[in-house]
Amino acid sequence: MIIQCSIVATCTSGLVIQAKYITGGNTLPVKKNKTCYDANLSLKDNAISVASLLQLANRQTLKQWQCNVLECSDCVYFTQDITLNSVKF
Repeated sequence: MIIQCSIVATCTSGLVIQAKYITGGNTLPVKKNKTCYDANLSLKDNAISVASLLQLANRQTLKQWQCNVLECSDCVYFTQDITLNSVKF
């Protein structure tokens, strides 16, 4: 399973970041989650925040995720992996 986080729109209070699952056929009740982008945090930290909300909404257990940040396209991808720099949510 892969989680993709990207900036999708602007709202009255600023940017909106969205997390969605990219799966190979897994069916989960909540496939997307959005939240306002916090300008005080990095793109990676905003992505971790919205991705963890997506995981909570789907009642998923804690997993280790490798974070891949693509600054040029404002996208972050999380893949399940146990590495030195992985995050848990």
